[in-house]
Amino acid sequence: TLVIPKRHAENIYSADDKMLEAIARTIKKLAVAIKKTTGAAGINVFQNNEYVAGQRVFHLHFHVIPRHEGDGFKHWEHTREYSKEEISMCETKIKSLLITT
Repeated sequence: TLVIPKRHAENIYSADDKMLEAIARTIKKLAVAIKKTTGAAGINVFQNNEYVAGQRVFHLHFHVIPRHEGDGFKHWEHTREYSKEEISMCETKIKSLLITT
């Protein structure tokens, strides 16, 4: 199931907070209904931003996907390990950007 806002936003970066709050409420309602309807063991919610991350439709949308044991769906492969120093550096930089925005 796709959740698509009526008002245009290219991706999550350009969506305003009010839009994202409404989308989150809709996704929650749908996830509960889809899980009950399909008997899924879980639900994935996917949203891609920019071409390199898999975005092919440049209008914000979310995929709500029911999951079943052994359904064959695979998450991405982790092909790179990060050092503790790299992780610490990123953590520090992200925290500083969150404080200033």
